[in-house]
Amino acid sequence: MKNIIILCFATLLVLSKQDQEASKESVQYYQSLLKYFLKNSSKWEKPKDSRKFFKLKNEQDEAVNHGHYHFIIVGAGVAGSVLANRLTESGKFQVLLLEAGGPENDFTDVPGFAPYLARSDFNWGYKTIPQNNSCLDLEDPGYHGKDGPLSVEYVKYQPEVLKIFLEAAKQRGQNILDYNGQNQNGYSTFQSMTRNGKRCSANKAFIKPAMNRENLELLYRALGVKIFIRNKTAFRIEFIREGKKYRATASKEVIISGGTINSP
Repeated sequence: MKNIIILCFATLLVLSKQDQEASKESVQYYQSLLKYFLKNSSKWEKPKDSRKFFKLKNEQDEAVNHGHYHFIIVGAGVAGSVLANRLTESGKFQVLLLEAGGPENDFTDVPGFAPYLARSDFNWGYKTIPQNNSCLDLEDPGYHGKDGPLSVEYVKYQPEVLKIFLEAAKQRGQNILDYNGQNQNGYSTFQSMTRNGKRCSANKAFIKPAMNRENLELLYRALGVKIFIRNKTAFRIEFIREGKKYRATASKEVIISGGTINSP
């Protein structure tokens, strides 16, 4: 725990240097936020099974009709967020987006803090075994864009020793490059998925800009539990939210975007 506290406050120090205009109040706020999450993490227990996610207030209750939509998307991760944004752009389609997790908060906004979320409710406790063929190189390293909604940028705080290190590499004939580009052999400043010092998630990039659209409905803590299929086509979804069962129907498509583990 001591090491975690040191690492967290070291990161906080870097963040405060990134934003020279950060007030004393904001720094104190993040200190209290870190203490709060660290305290909760010491009490967190890893889920033994998925029972708590399926808990109902009354097992005998029938599912409540939640309405009809053109598209229903189960899972607001990277793919689900992009789909929800694109499908609602024209205003022609009514879209229901179900997300089993909760909304982001100020703690998840801090870049590099993902490891510290492992002892929190953000961790669903999935188990796996080592895979010999995982993380294989992609066939095409390709390029990346410059002006898309999901931001990747160089970290703002660059110590003097980094500049000296890169200059030394350059003098030795080494490449100074963008390692998210075509070539990854060389030296570079660290990059992160951030925007203005905060983590830039798929939610910020694709969902938040679309939340003012009347044809998009987003439900947090809505766990999809059953897919209804007719004539080999999915047309309805059953989900649990706040201890109650609901059903929603799609006239066009039910899109299961629950990630590698949760998508059948």
